[in-house]
Amino acid sequence: DTWRAYIKSIIHEDNMPSSHCDMFKSFIESLGFEVSEIPESAAAFNQKMLAGYMAPLGHALGYALAVETEADFQIALVFAALRARYEEQVETTEFFRVHMSEYGEELHAQETCVAIEELLGQGLCTEGEIRLGFQQAIADTRDYMRAIRASIHVGNVAAVA
Repeated sequence: DTWRAYIKSIIHEDNMPSSHCDMFKSFIESLGFEVSEIPESAAAFNQKMLAGYMAPLGHALGYALAVETEADFQIALVFAALRARYEEQVETTEFFRVHMSEYGEELHAQETCVAIEELLGQGLCTEGEIRLGFQQAIADTRDYMRAIRASIHVGNVAAVA
């Protein structure tokens, strides 16, 4: 029941007041940028994340903890970078209001820790499984960042040529 309640709360929050993906897309478009199809690197990362969340319970919990702790940091970086240039839009957009609040990613990480502690106490998963899931999520993010960097490098080379 702990796992189900945790997942329901995360799904609910990630879709309130609307899909966070849609909120961010709308925000980027409001800055005058065109949002095109999802790049191959992002699609591959999404598939890896889906696999991480669908893994056995301990692995999935570790994966979720890594995603939530990374997201808190990553969103703060994006916020700071965009705020330097688009302060008014960043300060008023729903995406950052939701994610930079005390009820955003930090709360998700705390809820993940509570679920982990309860399920460990019930013997439904092991610390080793959680560790492996956490490490896999970090590796998946690292690989995604490398893929983004490689695609930017290829794009820059093509632009110069």
